[in-house]
Amino acid sequence: MAKREEVRRKILTASINAALSQGLFTLNEDDDQPHSMLQSSDGIDYDFIAFGYHCAANARGIGWGEISLTVVIEPKSKSQYSLGGYMGSAARALRTYHAVAAACGWLERRTSKYIQDSDSSYMYSGNKEITDKIHSVDILPDGFKTSGKFFR
Repeated sequence: MAKREEVRRKILTASINAALSQGLFTLNEDDDQPHSMLQSSDGIDYDFIAFGYHCAANARGIGWGEISLTVVIEPKSKSQYSLGGYMGSAARALRTYHAVAAACGWLERRTSKYIQDSDSSYMYSGNKEITDKIHSVDILPDGFKTSGKFFR
């Protein structure tokens, strides 16, 4: 697996672990409340510390038990995030929030519990220094796998 994809997975793993520990969602899709913020068009914005950096994230239910995730690291602009609109474009999220890195992805919860694979280069954006730093950190997922089938 390419280094940038490994870093994307590590950032998403830290984000999912943080959301689980904050009680923002669970790995069981049946636990979602129909009118919760997770199911709203903006999703849930939350903050956490990972890899020694402040991280801002958004989790949004997109149906079929999946959650879309967008994470920015060290955002300099807090223009009332709602990162939910940046799904699929880490580079755009990075530029908008003047962050040092950004990652996007999906958490599958229906068929199994895992971060969906992606071969897209636009799902992670970060310079060499931050990419190397995050790559050197080990992080364990809390009850889910860091790799699994991407549904098209």
